[in-house]
Amino acid sequence: MGATLVLVAAAGWSEGSHGGRKETRTLTSVKQAHELTASEADRAIPVHLRAVITYFDPLNDARDGAMFLQDGTGGIYVMVPTNTRWPEGPPAAGTLVDLEAITAPGDYASILVQPRFKVLGRAPFPLRPKRVSLTHLLTGLEDAQRVEVEGVVQSVVELPRKVGLELAMPDGVITAVTLKQAGVNYQALVDSKILLRGAAAALFNRNRQMTGVRLRFPDITSVTVEEAGPQDVFSLPVQSIDRLSKFDPHASLFHRVHLRGAVTLQVPGKSVCVEEDQEALCAQTEEESPLEIGDRVEMVGFTAVGAYKPTLVHAMLKAQARGSVPVATKITAQDALSGNYDSKLVKLTGKVIGYDLTAKNPTLLMDSQGVMFAVTLPVADPAGSLAAVRSGSEMSISGICEVELDAQKTAKGDGAAAIRSFRMILRSPADLVLVKAPSWWTAGHALDALGFSIFAGVAVLCWVFVLRRRVNHQTKMLRESEEQFRHMAQHDALTGLPTRLLLHDRMEMALDRMKRYKSFAAVLMLDLDNFKKVNDSFGHQAGDLALRTTAHRLIETIRKTDTAARMGGDEFVVLLTDLKEISEAEAIAEKIMDALARPVTFQDHQFSISASIGICPVEDAAMDPESLLKQVDAAMYHAKSQGRNRCQVFTSDLAAAVSKRLQIQVALGRAIHRQELEVYYQPLVISKNGEVGGVEALLRWRSEELGMVMPNDFIPVAEESGLIVPIGEWVLEQANRQIAEMERRMQRSLLLAVNLSPRQLLHPGLVAAVSRAVSASGRDPGHLILEITEGTLMSDSNANRETLLSLRGLGVQLAIDDFGIGFSSLSYITQFAADWIKIDRSLIRNCTSDRASLAVLRAIVAMARGLGMRVVAEGIETEEQFQMLKDEQCDVAQGFYLARPMPGADLGRFLGVVEEPVESADGAFSFMQIASSM
Repeated sequence: MGATLVLVAAAGWSEGSHGGRKETRTLTSVKQAHELTASEADRAIPVHLRAVITYFDPLNDARDGAMFLQDGTGGIYVMVPTNTRWPEGPPAAGTLVDLEAITAPGDYASILVQPRFKVLGRAPFPLRPKRVSLTHLLTGLEDAQRVEVEGVVQSVVELPRKVGLELAMPDGVITAVTLKQAGVNYQALVDSKILLRGAAAALFNRNRQMTGVRLRFPDITSVTVEEAGPQDVFSLPVQSIDRLSKFDPHASLFHRVHLRGAVTLQVPGKSVCVEEDQEALCAQTEEESPLEIGDRVEMVGFTAVGAYKPTLVHAMLKAQARGSVPVATKITAQDALSGNYDSKLVKLTGKVIGYDLTAKNPTLLMDSQGVMFAVTLPVADPAGSLAAVRSGSEMSISGICEVELDAQKTAKGDGAAAIRSFRMILRSPADLVLVKAPSWWTAGHALDALGFSIFAGVAVLCWVFVLRRRVNHQTKMLRESEEQFRHMAQHDALTGLPTRLLLHDRMEMALDRMKRYKSFAAVLMLDLDNFKKVNDSFGHQAGDLALRTTAHRLIETIRKTDTAARMGGDEFVVLLTDLKEISEAEAIAEKIMDALARPVTFQDHQFSISASIGICPVEDAAMDPESLLKQVDAAMYHAKSQGRNRCQVFTSDLAAAVSKRLQIQVALGRAIHRQELEVYYQPLVISKNGEVGGVEALLRWRSEELGMVMPNDFIPVAEESGLIVPIGEWVLEQANRQIAEMERRMQRSLLLAVNLSPRQLLHPGLVAAVSRAVSASGRDPGHLILEITEGTLMSDSNANRETLLSLRGLGVQLAIDDFGIGFSSLSYITQFAADWIKIDRSLIRNCTSDRASLAVLRAIVAMARGLGMRVVAEGIETEEQFQMLKDEQCDVAQGFYLARPMPGADLGRFLGVVEEPVESADGAFSFMQIASSM
């Protein structure tokens, strides 16, 4: 193919269209474009070449398709807008195209954007794929290149559009992604050794740094099965648990293994433990079918390295027969620390020293022979059986022994695993049996006995001496255990800061001190801004580092007499005492913000921390800690709502606002059942002929307690409380039903658009709710338009993208609402394949008097025309504005000048349909806006 390629040189372009100056030279090979540096690629250099498509997903995300091309010099990534028109359908891999484009930096290496294609036909790939290892792929040298890898498929994940293969290679595991083909049994590839050919796609962070790699392969023809997996996985030879991960030069690496054993523990959907021939193993499994303890099962899975012993992942289970309940082996704590009983069902005795309040599952802390260990119930404990166990009780524990390694000692040693501790995993609360109730013997009793023994005579002196030694030893153990438990209960395990419990004690002391010394105090509450993005971008380890760093910088900034506490999540509280005036608290808050602004380094990445801080002066010593925390929380929330990374002092106005917000939230919850909410409709007018082409639904709330409540007051409350989700689902159903009835009587269609809130987009049931609403009404899904604000789109989360793609799959249209404010960007809108743009009323209001606003309006309309989108203008209040929008060829107009919002019955009369009033919704209530577009 390389000898038959024709490279076409094109004339240089004189103007840049990618944000930088465009050069006059034209690149004619893939290698020339791919090897540009980021600064060079940002100069938007023109490219003209012929190449073969190695992978193409036309709907990679909501904005762009993903295409990889290859010519005789190498491969490169091409960003293809999703609204690109393909007369003969999207081209498949192996298609030869003539391409004109410009360069761009890309998110990792240089890419091609704004492509113009000419499909020339089919052609073989110009270059043979290079056989590579995962280690080599992680260097980034093969980015966008067509490569070949070999490995064993360990799992297959099937999504509506895509399929992911988890491929175990000699040097690690890689994920390979392809577009789903009908009729292909991908699950049959599991446990098969395959040869796979595809394009290497780098994974990256926001700093354009590589964090991993995956493969994109076009279809199942790119997979060659070298060794097929067994048709019946349970037909594999049975292997003993003891042989797992032992050296065997003839072992079949990465393939499944077949084990048998008796069930000793099962957490459905998570894990299962079995024993066979004095050996035991715990495996990870997604199977949820319940098993009885003692059941004989067959287990098939892939071997993986565990904490101390090997484990199985993606395990499949097959019950053989009912068996007798296994008998636990009686051991000591020292036996457990030897490692010989890891994953086995054992029994030992110990004394309860506390309850771990910080653990995810119910957990007791126990002591046996001077060895501390945890006892965990991996399922819910609704009866609170573990929490009811009294400290000092001697218990018999039956369960699975799980050994924990000392990573530091193991790494420094000669290769042998160094055991740090162990824990016991219970099968049920019944595995914990009381042996002996807590001793009544105390140090005071011992002193009384000593005094009595002195009066009793010298004859019992030796006995008292022995008894006193026993009591002292027991008292010391109890005090040490209680102190350790008290510290764990009062201090956060991650940051070491005091928890809410200890903070309350410190606040009570500060209030008492204010009464005595007539001093002044203040409380600060910090909430980290956009903390979720740190977890999403860098992982939970980076999030934990951010929390620990915040705690450390707080301690460095405040005085030793002050208290910093973690309330939970990413929320912290600082108690400042012995102040003279509120300005001192504000100064300390500013210092905290400056300290947090320093970058945090995680591995090879850096990210910044900022916080919204509420400040509450403590001027009245009669206040209680809970009232102070509510007030400072209100101040912090106000600081966050004002743009984040700022401070806010609590005032009486804030208190009134908080009270009103709480009153609205309570009344809003009752309003749904009292049928106080109602949908109003405002017509949307087609500019060129003045006809009504659709409606926008607006929410009206007439509360029995509060009177008429404006949407700006209660919609944010509904969003924050989560009520927006059920309200939004109701609106989808009722609006579609009412408009369907209107269409039936009018004998024509109206387009209906629903404004989706950010919280709805994150709700897993949104797509199903939209589908139900459209199906129940019998309306064409193409007549439903869903509006999303620019701020929601700019979040660019994977969840949002997947949801929008699923909504598009239903056939509905999408629109960008409130365009022209906030995040508006003409370059950004080209990356989102929307059908509509809704221009914000602020631009419409000034367009007849302000030339700048008119110029922006014209630019938006021109851009929409070029991208095949249509435009809605809201807020039309004068005839002059309406005429101007008609002259500018705006598609749809809306506003008080044309029609005010009205109930459904009035809408029918407005449209000339009066014989059958529109049915009112049962329990009518609307949500934010339901916009219709033409």
